[in-house]
Amino acid sequence: MGGIQLTVDGSPVLVDIGSYGLDSSLCNAMCFDDGGCYTQGQYLNGNVGPEKSSYIRRSLIGERFIYAHAVITSEIHPKHEVKQAERIVVADRHTGAILVSDSFEGHRPLRFATHLHCSGSVTDLGAGSYRLTGGQANLIAGIKDGDKGLSDDEKGEIFVAVLGGNNELDVKIEEPVWHPTYIYGLNGNPDEQDIRFGRFPHYKRWRLAYPSQVERGAFLFAITSTPGEISAEAGREGREGAVSFAGGASVVFGSGGDREAAGLRSSGGSDRLGPGKSSTDGDRLAAIEGEGMRSGF
Repeated sequence: MGGIQLTVDGSPVLVDIGSYGLDSSLCNAMCFDDGGCYTQGQYLNGNVGPEKSSYIRRSLIGERFIYAHAVITSEIHPKHEVKQAERIVVADRHTGAILVSDSFEGHRPLRFATHLHCSGSVTDLGAGSYRLTGGQANLIAGIKDGDKGLSDDEKGEIFVAVLGGNNELDVKIEEPVWHPTYIYGLNGNPDEQDIRFGRFPHYKRWRLAYPSQVERGAFLFAITSTPGEISAEAGREGREGAVSFAGGASVVFGSGGDREAAGLRSSGGSDRLGPGKSSTDGDRLAAIEGEGMRSGF
């Protein structure tokens, strides 16, 4: 699913909320409608082949950038009637900055969102910028068998910036509803079945979403160690819009037409999937250039 987990200064900051089974709404990934329900109805799990699992379709590990493209279309439950769903991640090895592009197209309108869960707090800094912190390291590490000698203090921070569609997107900060199969500390203690005796972390969810159902949608956001490390430019002729990293490097995303960099050419027709392409190929394209490198995908 292209999920992201991140630790800063030894403290977990971005976490996937563990449960026995896969509930996409509790992952740092895209969410459709109710997120697949507690019964894990959104993302299909089990023993499935590569044609029905999200694995990296295109990738690059260079001197500066790591690029990964996950297509999750075939993992989504058929009831959602999703035609295409994919995530592109570009990570800057020099600064640690991460750029995430999520997109989907459906056969019918859906509620579309993307989630980040942190173990500390979320603060709205205004202008599409947010501060997420870590914490609860001891509780998370010792959830099964108790104290690990760590600190549960709030520690470590990252900054998340929404780079596109600020005016038409909503950000909601909430505590997610966690549906674990059981809560540690309560099992086997029939006389102590009180939630106060349970051991489970309290997380905060950063939810980026369209305010109403859409038939297609896209998110572009950055995760950085300091505010403003990554900025987005308005599109101009021949470019959908560039995202600039420190040192002058930039990334350009597109979802159709031809793009060329370093002599490599990616083609996309007017059809969303294009003639001869399957739903597992992916449709989003990206080009990275700067600091002596130009790469096309």
